[in-house]
Amino acid sequence: MVFAVLYPLMAYNFGAETFHRNLVYANYYDELIKIENQLSLPMLSTEAFVDLDNRLAQIESALRDDEVIRMDSKKAHFRVLLDVVKVRTKIDGLKTAGAAK
Repeated sequence: MVFAVLYPLMAYNFGAETFHRNLVYANYYDELIKIENQLSLPMLSTEAFVDLDNRLAQIESALRDDEVIRMDSKKAHFRVLLDVVKVRTKIDGLKTAGAAK
C-alpha cells in the first residue's frame, strides 16, 4: 500500500529534477548565444575578449563542478561542455587573428 503511494511521487521527483537540469542547461545555452553574438561584432577590444573568456570560464567551471550527473542527463551535460569548448576555440581563433594584424 505504501509503495503504491510512494512510487508515483518518486517518479514525479525524478521528472522534476530532469526538468530543472534542462532549465539550467538552457540558461547556459542562452549565455553561450550571447557570447557568440558578441564575437560577431567587429573589432572587439582586449577587455571584451577577457570578459567573454571569463563568462565562458564561469559556465565551464559550473559544469565541471557539478558532481551529481544523473544517467539521463549525461549526454546533455557533455553536449553543453563540448559547445563551451567550441566557443572557447572560436574566441582563441579570433584573439590570434587579432594579434596577427
